[in-house]
Amino acid sequence: MVARISNDGLWRVTYGEIPGLTKEELSERLPSKFKAMFPGHPDPEEYRVVNFSPYKVHQRLAEKLRVGRFLLAADAAHLCNPL
Repeated sequence: MVARISNDGLWRVTYGEIPGLTKEELSERLPSKFKAMFPGHPDPEEYRVVNFSPYKVHQRLAEKLRVGRFLLAADAAHLCNPL
């Protein structure tokens, strides 16, 4: 996923990676990932990485959303990833 998040040229890039890599290994892979996915296949000198924050995507959902008079809703009923 690539999304523009500001008018000054800042973009957010999210993509899947191999599980279990260290932050250093992920950082080393950024240039080849960006070269493969971006138009024009830019080299690292052509862009600036402002922030790099790996995370694990996971999804959880309550087994039951309603028990008797009690109801789970919104974020109490599920977990959202940071996308």
